[in-house]
Amino acid sequence: MFNQAIRRKLERFLGDFMYELTKEEADELYDFLGNTGKHGGRRKKPFVFTENDIRSKFDKLEDGTNRLFKVVFQRLDEIDEKIAPKLSPNPRC
Repeated sequence: MFNQAIRRKLERFLGDFMYELTKEEADELYDFLGNTGKHGGRRKKPFVFTENDIRSKFDKLEDGTNRLFKVVFQRLDEIDEKIAPKLSPNPRC
């Protein structure tokens, strides 16, 4: 359902900040999440969004919702700072 909504409004999403995973990347993601992606019928490759695209979309939301998502993104940034060194041997720039 999510992919269908994205495909219907593709022009609203910036190409630099959104891409579709390859089959191999999607399989890796499903394995990482503990979901084979093979149950419940045919699966399409998921779209992936960068933080920039998501933030740009939420900046256009009304004030109350926008404030909520700013808090969520601050928390995600904190989590990212904690786990990024564990996931990659190279420090982030």
